[in-house]
Amino acid sequence: MDAFIDDNRLKIVEKLGGIGLNTKAGTEAMVKFLEEYFGVQDNTNHRLGMENGKMTVEPNSVLNIDVVIDCAGIPMFVDEFMKHAKQKARFCCIALHKGELPIRFHEIMSTQCSIMGSRGYEPEDIKEVISNLAKKNTKIPEIITHKFPLEDAAEAFETATKPACAIKVVLDME
Repeated sequence: MDAFIDDNRLKIVEKLGGIGLNTKAGTEAMVKFLEEYFGVQDNTNHRLGMENGKMTVEPNSVLNIDVVIDCAGIPMFVDEFMKHAKQKARFCCIALHKGELPIRFHEIMSTQCSIMGSRGYEPEDIKEVISNLAKKNTKIPEIITHKFPLEDAAEAFETATKPACAIKVVLDME
C-alpha cells in the first residue's frame, strides 16, 4: 500500500482534536484500531462475493461508527467502510481519489448506508465560514504549513502537490 498519512500530518490532526489514523500499518491494523476506539456492535455484516464462479460469504465486524469523513482520498477507506458499516451509517468523501473505486451496491442495500460527496458549498455554509473567520473561531493558522508571495506561485503550487510536506498552502495576493 503506497497511500498513507505521514506522521507530521497526524500530529496536526491530533492537535486540532481529530483522531489520527496512519494507514501505513495496513488494513487489519486500521480495523483493529477502529474496533478498539469506537467499539463493535453485537451483530455481524456478512459480505457477499464471488470467487471462481461461486458465492462466498465473509463475516465482518460491525463498527459502532455513524459517520466517516474521508479527507485523505485513500481507496481502502471506502472498501473498509462498506465491509464494516453499521445500519444507516454515512460515508462522506471530501477528498480527491486518483482513480475509480468499485462500489458493491448490494452492501449499500443491505446496510442502508449513505455515500455522499462534497463538491461545493451552500450559501448557509459560506455565511457560517465568514462568521467563524470574523470571530476568529477557527484553527486555520494551525493547518497552514506554507505561505508564498504571489511572485512565487509556481513554487507554491509545486509545494501543494506534495502531501507529505504540505497541508494547506496559502498564496498571499498582497
